[in-house]
Amino acid sequence: MSTHETIPVQAADPRGMLARIADGDARALRALFNERGGMAMAVALRILGDRREAELVVRETFLEVIRGAHQHAVRGTCLSTWVAALAHDRARDRLLARGDAAPDNALPEPAEPLPLESVVRRTERKRVAGALACLTPPQRQVLEMAWYDCMTIQGIAVRIGETEQAVAMRMSAGLARLAAVLPQDTEKSA
Repeated sequence: MSTHETIPVQAADPRGMLARIADGDARALRALFNERGGMAMAVALRILGDRREAELVVRETFLEVIRGAHQHAVRGTCLSTWVAALAHDRARDRLLARGDAAPDNALPEPAEPLPLESVVRRTERKRVAGALACLTPPQRQVLEMAWYDCMTIQGIAVRIGETEQAVAMRMSAGLARLAAVLPQDTEKSA
């Protein structure tokens, strides 16, 4: 058995997966892309509203994964969170560079599943949607504005007519609730 045999990401050790990617293992990168590429695409598409640009963001995201795999493996934080954050940051940068306002949060679901979408990703999406449903509407509103509209606490406060402190408290309470409902499980969140 090869030391670089393809292992499903959800069953693999995230540090080991990233170490393999840092060592240039194309199969490890492909396995990570197959498992998390749809998530990165969904994040980018939600922010940008343009499939072509979202595909470029996904490409940039996984190039960044290759460049940062070794450092991230050492830190050992959640792999899914890191990939989603990379996609989010790249999409936000593109959005700001083109000078457009963020698209409406009510972006409809794509008519067809995103490329490479699997049962695991659909299950994970349902789990996250269920967790978001546990938030109060004000908590969900400020978290969505921060994540999808790339807004700061100050910008959210102005838009919804609340103090920055009230917005920060809603965000903190919402994030605490999500952390309680979505516990970090290294096999499932890797």
